[in-house]
Amino acid sequence: MMNLDDTDRALLAAMLEDARISQRALARKVGIAQGTVLNRIRRMENMGLIKGYSVVSVSYTHLTLPTILLV
Repeated sequence: MMNLDDTDRALLAAMLEDARISQRALARKVGIAQGTVLNRIRRMENMGLIKGYSVVSVSYTHLTLPTILLV
């Protein structure tokens, strides 16, 4: 079972709101030290709560890559 406190939940909420937010901005927003942000994020990664980071939405019209269509 994962024990999350209010600070962990605030960090997760801020990261879900803006996935590109810096650790410094997270620290200011949540009201904790930047090192604490890093430690808590690493702990949540190690717990398996944060499984990775990925792009969710891409504008393919702006990419200059060849397109392959599989049918």
